[in-house]
Amino acid sequence: VCGGPPAAAACLGRVSLGLESPQAYPERPIEFAQGDGGEVKVALPSPPSRKPVPYHSVEDLGAPRPRIGPLKGFLTSPGWRRPPYGFPSSLEYYYVGLDQVMVGEDRFDWGPLETRLDDSASRKCHVVLRFFMDYPTQKTAVPQHLIDGGLAFNDYYGGKSPDYKDANLAAALDQFITAFGKKYDGDVRLGFVQVGLLGFWGEWHTYTDGSGLTENWIPKSLKDAVVTQFDAAFDTTPLQTRVPWPTAMTAGFGLHDDSFAHSTLDGEANGGVKKGWFFWPGVESAVAANFWRSSPMGGELRPELQSQIFKDDYPANTEFHQDFDLCVNVTHASYMLNAYIFLEGETGPGAVEIERAEAASAAMGYSFRVTLVEVAESAATAGAVDISVTVVQTGVAPFYYPLDLTLECAGMARRELPGVETIVAEEECRTFSFADVPASSECLGEVRIGLSSPHVYPERPVEFAQGYGSKILVPLPLPPLVSQHPTSVAPTAAPPTTSAPTTVAPTTTAPTTAAPTTEAPNTASPTTLAPITAAPTTPAPTTMTPTTTAPTTLAPTTSYVSADKLVYDYGESIKVTFSYPKAMKPKKKDFVGIYDNAHPENRPGQPALSLRTCNSQSCSKKVSNGILVFGPDNPDEGKEQDWPLAAGAYRLYLSTKKKQTIGHADFSVAAAPCSDDSGKFVLKLKNGKATLKPCSWLTGNKISRTCRKKVDYYVDGSKTFEPSQVACPFTCDSCDPCYENPMSKFYKSTKNGQANTKTCSSLTKTKDIDKYCKETQSKFGYPTAGEVCPVTCSVVTGVCSLAN
Repeated sequence: VCGGPPAAAACLGRVSLGLESPQAYPERPIEFAQGDGGEVKVALPSPPSRKPVPYHSVEDLGAPRPRIGPLKGFLTSPGWRRPPYGFPSSLEYYYVGLDQVMVGEDRFDWGPLETRLDDSASRKCHVVLRFFMDYPTQKTAVPQHLIDGGLAFNDYYGGKSPDYKDANLAAALDQFITAFGKKYDGDVRLGFVQVGLLGFWGEWHTYTDGSGLTENWIPKSLKDAVVTQFDAAFDTTPLQTRVPWPTAMTAGFGLHDDSFAHSTLDGEANGGVKKGWFFWPGVESAVAANFWRSSPMGGELRPELQSQIFKDDYPANTEFHQDFDLCVNVTHASYMLNAYIFLEGETGPGAVEIERAEAASAAMGYSFRVTLVEVAESAATAGAVDISVTVVQTGVAPFYYPLDLTLECAGMARRELPGVETIVAEEECRTFSFADVPASSECLGEVRIGLSSPHVYPERPVEFAQGYGSKILVPLPLPPLVSQHPTSVAPTAAPPTTSAPTTVAPTTTAPTTAAPTTEAPNTASPTTLAPITAAPTTPAPTTMTPTTTAPTTLAPTTSYVSADKLVYDYGESIKVTFSYPKAMKPKKKDFVGIYDNAHPENRPGQPALSLRTCNSQSCSKKVSNGILVFGPDNPDEGKEQDWPLAAGAYRLYLSTKKKQTIGHADFSVAAAPCSDDSGKFVLKLKNGKATLKPCSWLTGNKISRTCRKKVDYYVDGSKTFEPSQVACPFTCDSCDPCYENPMSKFYKSTKNGQANTKTCSSLTKTKDIDKYCKETQSKFGYPTAGEVCPVTCSVVTGVCSLAN
């Protein structure tokens, strides 16, 4: 008897031990022959806290794969180039004149801004926004009521600059910033807000001819006031200024460099020429070089460099021509305007430029990878495990909104742990622990790890920079005792209130199928065992024979058979290592089988694939250990499936001829993006004849150029040859059923006995979009608009709309 809940201090501090018999009178109990009373009283200490020891870990979680995710990368403005874009982007940029929303003293019409935000949201793009009053070469954007009130202007080459010393102007800015923040701070459609408002283009300067006469038009007090007002109005949406203004840096603002790679870095990066007025020297002078750890860095790739910087002849590391990657690494940039890369046709970039720009875009901002997954039996809950996930930052900047790590599996609601955004610098990592996950084959057979943020569109999630898909799939084995003897652990082997059945050491409880005379007593503590590598202790090796049918799994873990990976790409060969227990003799027809782990009820029936341990399905030789490879070079291994294995979770078994299993291991196959055709595609058409190439011809720089620009079809008798984006979807990365290339062609009409075609990009500009998207007739091999332009035609069909 004790005085409180089991294992609690109130109980252990007052434990009473006694004797009781139904044959004894309660008034005359049986007493211990010790002490003064009928009971023995003892005080016991509370158990020490104990971290569970992992019984399984996974480090191979998918090859690195750069991603252009939300809130990072290159962007353009829909005002410069109407979407859809041929270049991937998750951000869009807007300059907005203050006079468009401020229609009177403390009066606002947010309609023009709402239109822009909703337009970008329809494409699941976040907005980078800047308000301005003075845009050189354009008419003033000063609100009309200030002009009517007598606001003076300073003339300069190309425009008029408002008198920033005017008290009414300062009051109007205060009113606007307060109202702007109240309505839009934290709006999910916004990504980043550039403070703007002051100076040419809202860049906080009024430099003209270098005379110095115009450079002090903006009072320092007004700059300080604008910073203070923005800081008070915005708590969630990150803010950025063009220069490292002291009060802005103190308030934790980010920065944007609108002459990126032109006047960003000086010294060696600038051909050995030092320029104190360059962007980064100014940041260092302000002692603000670590601003990016909490606030974003962005800007604009200098316009005259945009069409040069990804060409072979770009003179990197010369004056006013800095290396783009170096600038990103030093400044920790998350995004950059680059209008040129979004152009198409003769004025746009070539295939090599696009390939390099995509790599540069993915290299900006955050990039997270999972490097380790460990699973341990729960120290607190019976029938559960704890899963720890280590996440490392491989990018140059953090994610600037809340970001959670998620874990999902069958039979359990999605779990979320906050704090991924706190992994800031490259190579920093953090381990997240999910407690009390169900220890069932349904759950552990397919654990899915992902990322979630309330500030991203669900249709465009943050993804790990590895593998395929938006989540990492990890099959995990059951705890050793659960996988070995799911029903044999006696609950009385340990106090039920302090130890879950799954945490009992394998050597302390005899399994129901073992002869009691073969088990030696063992008092080893469960915390000192290494279950994953321990040799099985039950049944005793001396009584084990290959033909016994009692235990269906002799090893408590997968120690006798293992795969070289936990997750395989579709079509990737599977290397299996196996070895027998020393006391067990291999047989000629023993085999390793691969079974569908989604249907454990089918085991140990017909495997999906199998090989005898001598490395074929027909050999006959005793092999005690070795390596087998399941892959395209073993065409006779198929049973229920042909090679390659379909995507899903699988379990390996080392088995005897009579399907007695000796050991097992779990793995999974990632979904196939799709596969290339074995035939040929149309490279080009000339004089009615086609040049055809196999998909294997697409290598290196030829892939981007050919897949994007070579889009013709060709009919030869009854056979239609397609462009590479259709015939070679895996190589061209066009597997998505909603894939659309702006340059793709569809059949419009017949002209002079030949196909008259239009492109998807031209379809966006026609008034007859409804007509073309509903057309069902196609000729000369060219498909209909609805087939080849599914995103553009979604306004008619609704099938591939970004909202869906």
